[in-house]
Amino acid sequence: MSGVNGADTVFVIMSTVLVMVMTPGLALFYGGMIRGKNTLNSTLHSYSALAIVSIQRILIGYTLCFGKDIGGLIGGLNFAGLKGVEFAPNVNYGSTIPQQAFMVFQLMFAIVTAAVSVVSWSVCEFTYRKKVTSLGVVSGIVAGLVAITPAADFVSPLSSMIVGLVAGVICYISITFIKAKFGYDDALDIFGCHGVGGIWGKSLLEYLHGSQ
Repeated sequence: MSGVNGADTVFVIMSTVLVMVMTPGLALFYGGMIRGKNTLNSTLHSYSALAIVSIQRILIGYTLCFGKDIGGLIGGLNFAGLKGVEFAPNVNYGSTIPQQAFMVFQLMFAIVTAAVSVVSWSVCEFTYRKKVTSLGVVSGIVAGLVAITPAADFVSPLSSMIVGLVAGVICYISITFIKAKFGYDDALDIFGCHGVGGIWGKSLLEYLHGSQ
């Protein structure tokens, strides 16, 4: 096929494979934050989201990415990890930390951002709680990975460290202070970690596009 770059095509395919590997990883992550009897239900939320977003990608997402802009509006949607799970009465932090650690191993391909994010998160946690927890470590890693997802193709390694530094701090603040202040229902800290981290990464992407 003319006009198709083989190396680019292979890269996209491999990236797709990695995203598919991430899905059971996220299922393990959330499963480690709730009681055992709810693990299967939480896992099905992750796989259901994969199915829904796959269909949405065909019907809507492709056009947003490759279609014409509408009034200069760029359509770029990042659904990494944005899964609505409501298990507020059943949270059991630290019950299955080993499976969370395995999940993090599956996801840690953007090593620079994840490494800096977990350090900044841990510094915040130690400053506030006088200790660093296992759940805090894996949450810090995920915060960095979520933040770098939108801008991964547009930042240098040094800039990716800044992305991780900010992500760890703002996500920790969101989960520890903002959630407590407003009292919204986010038992698994999905908005505090994935939402806030994704907003930071997406905002950076829009800034980089605007500065070009």
